Amino acid sequence: MSKKKTVRKKVVVKAVNFTAVNLKKTLWDTLQAVKTGDVDYKVANAVASQSREIARIVKLELEMAKFRGKKAGVVSLLGK
Repeated sequence: MSKKKTVRKKVVVKAVNFTAVNLKKTLWDTLQAVKTGDVDYKVANAVASQSREIARIVKLELEMAKFRGKKAGVVSLLGK
């Protein structure tokens, strides 16, 4: 029994402004690419993992800023 060779397209990630909107778009694009077979589920899992980490860090920075009574320094990440 021969294994069927799967051809995958190369995914190039471009540097973009780091905003919540772009993060959601990247996650959506990754999900669509998994559905079409253009991205392996392991790559999608890595993207999702990094996204969770980014969200966790932003949340922590916002909490720290609130605790200190200062404006947060993550405004660009929030898309504002």
